[in-house]
Amino acid sequence: MSAWDSWRDAAPASKVLKVDALAELDRLADMVAAFEDGSDQFTVLDEVASRNLVPP
Repeated sequence: MSAWDSWRDAAPASKVLKVDALAELDRLADMVAAFEDGSDQFTVLDEVASRNLVPP
C-alpha cells in the first residue's frame, strides 16, 4: 500500500461503480477490442473522441 493510497479507508459505497458507469466501461472495452481487431479503426477513434469532447 502506498502512502497516497486511501482505497482501504474509503466508505463501502465509494468502492462500488454505478450501473451506468459499468455500462460505459463495457462500451469502451468493446471499442478497444474493435480497434485492436482492426475493424475500421478510424470510425472507432472518431466515436470515442466525439463522446469525450470538452466542452460538450
